[in-house]
Amino acid sequence: KLRSMILDSQSKMTLLKQQHEKILREKQATEDALAEERQQMKIVGLEKEQINLELKRMKLREKRATEFIKCLRGLVSHVKNDSDDSRTMAIDQVIEMIGSDIDLGDLVDIDILLQNEGFISKDEASLAPDDLFNKLLGSESSEVSPTDVFSAGEGIIGDSNGVRILRRDMRKIAKANVELQVSLKKEREFVKSIVKAGDINTDKLANEAVAMRRSRDKMTNCALSAVNKLNEIKSTNKMLTKQSKLITKHN
Repeated sequence: KLRSMILDSQSKMTLLKQQHEKILREKQATEDALAEERQQMKIVGLEKEQINLELKRMKLREKRATEFIKCLRGLVSHVKNDSDDSRTMAIDQVIEMIGSDIDLGDLVDIDILLQNEGFISKDEASLAPDDLFNKLLGSESSEVSPTDVFSAGEGIIGDSNGVRILRRDMRKIAKANVELQVSLKKEREFVKSIVKAGDINTDKLANEAVAMRRSRDKMTNCALSAVNKLNEIKSTNKMLTKQSKLITKHN
């Protein structure tokens, strides 16, 4: 009977050893899976950090683009207000002599355009045109801030091609509007001088009227391009914000 009890105890001991080894293997597998999950969480955390940094940078771009569009708005106001009775009279004479239905009475109403796109409010006060014009000229020579480029872990996020193209397009638009204002001032002086001297040539005035209309169309295209660039930046920000929320939810 004692021998039978010993054999039975040995059998139970062997079974307990097997169960213990199985538990150890399961524990090791669980620890390996946990380590892998921790590593994955670190990677996801790094990706989240990169997206958040990119989102901050794009918001900065959006802020700068909004400042630019306000400068453009002030520039348009400056050009529109830079007129007098003699210029208006000269334009009316040109249109009357041509005999065509040409609307040169005003430039594009960029305020309405920006209100429709949601960039400004109806009661937003405008800065003085001279201040906006000087600010616009100063932005041409400004250097890129160190915050424009940053790094996160091994993934270094610099200026993307889209951002560089956006910056280049914005500068082109600013330069085009400055050139447009200069050309409109020259046109005003020209029309004023020929009206004062009485040297009115129908063909020449017709060409000047067409040039004025093209200048107005050029201003319209510049304003629409600036608004489209702002829409691109807003779309990018929405996408980055959505990705950041998804990663946060996953964590």
